[in-house]
Amino acid sequence: MAKPIVHKIPIFDAEQGYKFNFTYTDSQIYGIYIIITDTTTNAVTYEKTTLYGNASAGKEFTYEGLIPAKNLSNLSNGCSYTIQVSVLDKNQKESVLSDQVFLTCYSTPIFEFMNLNKEGENKISSASYIANIRYEQSEGQGLKTCRFYLYDSTQTNVIHTSDAVYYSNGDTDISYTYNSLENDTKYYIRCIGETVNDVIVDTALICIQPHYAVSSTYTTLNLTNNPHGGYIQIGTNIVSISGKTNDQVSINDGIVSAIDGSVIYQEGFIVNGESTWILKVKNPIKNTRIAYQSNGLHEISLYCYDYEGQTYFKLTVDNGLLKYVLYSERIMLEADEFVTIYAKRKNNLYQLDLVKKE
Repeated sequence: MAKPIVHKIPIFDAEQGYKFNFTYTDSQIYGIYIIITDTTTNAVTYEKTTLYGNASAGKEFTYEGLIPAKNLSNLSNGCSYTIQVSVLDKNQKESVLSDQVFLTCYSTPIFEFMNLNKEGENKISSASYIANIRYEQSEGQGLKTCRFYLYDSTQTNVIHTSDAVYYSNGDTDISYTYNSLENDTKYYIRCIGETVNDVIVDTALICIQPHYAVSSTYTTLNLTNNPHGGYIQIGTNIVSISGKTNDQVSINDGIVSAIDGSVIYQEGFIVNGESTWILKVKNPIKNTRIAYQSNGLHEISLYCYDYEGQTYFKLTVDNGLLKYVLYSERIMLEADEFVTIYAKRKNNLYQLDLVKKE
C-alpha cells in the first residue's frame, strides 16, 4: 500500500482542534490511524484509529482527518508536535505511516476595535475617526502587520484601503485615522492583520456613522471688551495677502482664471500651528496638481481627479520624512459650478472637506 502524505498544517488553537488534509493515491480507504507526538518529550499525546462504515472517497485522492480539541487530544497551546497518519483498506490492512509533519498550537488572539460596539452604529462627532486596535495573545506572539479598510453602507464596496502597517514585538499603539467621512453617512471599518507566526486576525466589519455640525466658515472671531473706550475690539485669524501672477492669468468679476498660468503667494504671511487652507474653484483641471504650498521643508499639494464623471481631490503633505495622503469624497460637479475645498490642520492631523453650497 502507498504511503499517505499529510499536507502542511497551519498554526491553530488547541482549544478548538483542526481538520487537516492528506493525500493517498492507492485504493479507497476504509479507516484512518492518527498519532501525535510531543516534540519536547517524545510522548504520544493522541492516538486513534477510526473505521468508516463505507469506503471514503476523497476528491482527487485528497482526504480529511480530524485533530480533536484539547479535552480529547491533550494538545496544549504554546507547544509543538508531530503528526503521522496511516490508512486501512477494506480488509483493515494498514499502510505505512506518513512522514512526520510538524504542527504548533497557539491561543486565538484577541483582535478588535477599542471603544466600539460590535452590533451598534457607533456615532462619531467629526469627519475623521482615530481607530484603535486591541491585540492580545496569551503566549506573547506579536503582531507583524495589519491593514485598515473602509467600506460603504453595503458592506461590500471598499472605499479606501490603508498601506500595510508593520509592527515590532512589543508595540502597543495600533491605530489608524479614517479621514474625510461624509456627514450622516453609514460606513463600515475593518482591520485585517497577520501575526509573527502567519496567523490571520480579523476584526470583522464594524459600523460607524459620522454626525457633526457643518459650519459655513472656519474663521474664529476674537472679541475683546474695552470698557474705558466704550467699544468691543474684534479680531480674526484671517490674513489678507497679495499674489503674483504671470501673463497667462486673467481676473474677471473677482474670479481668477489660471488655466495656462499660476498665482503665487510668497510674502506677507506665516502659517504656524492650526490652520485652514480654503480654496473656491470652478472647472478645475482634472488629473493634475491645482494648488501647492511649501516653506522649503514641508510641502502641501492639492490634486484634482475624475472618476466616472465624478470629481474628487487628493491632499498630500510631505515633511521630508513621512507623506500624509487624504482623499475627499466624490461629487458631481457641473460646468461653472463652484466647490469650496477646506484643508484643515489640527494637532498635526489633516481634514479634507468639500462644500458645494454655502
